[in-house]
Amino acid sequence: MFGLFKKMKGQAEAINDYFTDGAKLYAFLSNEDAGVAALTAAKVAATIQRESMVDYCNGFASDLEEMAPQVSQKLRALASECSQKDWSMSDVVEAKNELAKINPDMLKALNTADGQYFRRTFPDFFKDW
Repeated sequence: MFGLFKKMKGQAEAINDYFTDGAKLYAFLSNEDAGVAALTAAKVAATIQRESMVDYCNGFASDLEEMAPQVSQKLRALASECSQKDWSMSDVVEAKNELAKINPDMLKALNTADGQYFRRTFPDFFKDW
């Protein structure tokens, strides 16, 4: 039983990494695919995990408010989208289908809880993170 809990915790942490990296790409580089991927990760997440994702975006947005207002605005918009409602299974399926059309590799990474996907795919962007 402990092994299953540990695996689930590891997957949740990997999904958080996937989300935060996708959010950064969306906000800083206007990478729309990464924005859809981050939102899809939030829809997949349980309520408590999704709330932490929203808190991350809002906190990061506050930190960047003066220095990078457009980035801050994108992070706040993503947070707002993520917190619209408690997403149903049909919402999750719809979001995953949309992501599959836009970028199947991002969906595969989400489905396998690959928290390093964006860092491998966009190494130049993440070299200083």
